[in-house]
Amino acid sequence: MEFRTTSILKIYTGEDVFLGDKPQYKAIVLKAMELGLAGCTVSKGIAGFASNKRGMGRAMSTFASGTGNLPIVIEIVDNKEKIAKLLPYLEKYSKHSFITIEECTYLVTDYLREKFAQEAK
Repeated sequence: MEFRTTSILKIYTGEDVFLGDKPQYKAIVLKAMELGLAGCTVSKGIAGFASNKRGMGRAMSTFASGTGNLPIVIEIVDNKEKIAKLLPYLEKYSKHSFITIEECTYLVTDYLREKFAQEAK
């Protein structure tokens, strides 16, 4: 078995946080795609809190405002150098967010071996 290391950028925010007319998570995903980062996943939580409670009393807040207030976690996977390209954007535009970067180890599958071989050509 072969293992390699990479980095994961995690952005904790809420579905009610917007950049202009777009939800923040959509703007970040689009920017990550524009920069050619390897992969991105957006997950919606069922409850959480930080500076704002999210998902608490959702039925009432959704009924009153038409939108929810659930937590969102954006995970972007790539090497440190490529993730660094996104950091100035996040520093400038991330409001009501908490951002972490961590190293992780992943298993190199047959699919990834083939992909790495194609990229090396």
